[in-house]
Amino acid sequence: MALPILRGLLKGYVQSLFDEVGIVNDQFNRLHFLKSVEEPDAVLQRIEAYFVDVETILSELTCHVENPDVDFSKSASLAQQIEEKSTSIGAEHVRLACADLLRACDQMHKKNFSQSLTWMKNEFSHTRNKLEAFIQMERRIIRLVNNRLPEYSKMAAAVNHHTFFNLTHLRPTRRTAKRTGSCGHGVTRVRCFDGSTSEKNRVTLRNGNDSLDICRILNGMWQTSGGWGRIDRDDGR
Repeated sequence: MALPILRGLLKGYVQSLFDEVGIVNDQFNRLHFLKSVEEPDAVLQRIEAYFVDVETILSELTCHVENPDVDFSKSASLAQQIEEKSTSIGAEHVRLACADLLRACDQMHKKNFSQSLTWMKNEFSHTRNKLEAFIQMERRIIRLVNNRLPEYSKMAAAVNHHTFFNLTHLRPTRRTAKRTGSCGHGVTRVRCFDGSTSEKNRVTLRNGNDSLDICRILNGMWQTSGGWGRIDRDDGR
């Protein structure tokens, strides 16, 4: 299945956990956005660790309720641990079930405690099933992304290789002109005239035995250097 389609399905599934079921709250959404490129499954591992921890605590609570004399203080402490862990990942239904169990502990009512514990187990099982489906979809997306990374690297290397070896070698050209004599503080007048060039916008500038091939620029002036003397505007146009 294409990666964009999987991502769309995952987004819709997560939204259903909020809207249709209410199994998770905004904390789960914030946790989901914490995933990084370096450790894309770190959030998933945290959720799986939550499953293991809650299962262990529920087993201990089950042992408490089976005793003739229930230690409600210890049971309340265990229920608070589940509540904190559920709050940290945004497991809303399990968190609400914890509140009911804590209330039964405060009342020291064994029957209510047993009923609340059963409800908590059911909510936890339902939440775990939903989040396990979320984890499977996320891991499938991660595998697809990781499989595509070598392809992207090869494509980038091929493009760079092709571009590098097909560069046009640029050779700078330079015209040099040999100048004789020197320009003192006096003014040397130079004259421009059409030379024997076949190019329409080129002309040769001469001063005695010295000459310079120049090009006309767009604004109609002549391109030359001030070191060649003063330009006669009338004759140089």
